[in-house]
Amino acid sequence: MARRIAIASTNGRLIDTHFGHAERFEIYEIAEGGSAFVETRTVSSACHGGGHDESSFDATLLALRDCEAIFVSVIGYGAASYLNSKGMRVFESPYFAIQDVLAKVVADGLLEPGDRGQRKA
Repeated sequence: MARRIAIASTNGRLIDTHFGHAERFEIYEIAEGGSAFVETRTVSSACHGGGHDESSFDATLLALRDCEAIFVSVIGYGAASYLNSKGMRVFESPYFAIQDVLAKVVADGLLEPGDRGQRKA
């Protein structure tokens, strides 16, 4: 079964964006055989002048509603906990190449059911 993930990236090559600053997510489908790029989605940054609230997180979640996991360079504990409570799995993968992380997700089965806490990919 194919699963969708969202990757915070400014350039489509690296996971290089803090969740709260992300304005662009690369969407991929992951399956046993590998991964495939779906599209790029733009959102409004969840942080506004250093602060944020849950409604800004909800706007991002709405844009990523068909994804089950998000990969970011960094995310604060409060934001990660909130996203987890809404069913989104969160992974920190600072400045890794997207293709390397996709290969690891497939090879290690990182999207299999289990721990839904914040993890590093």
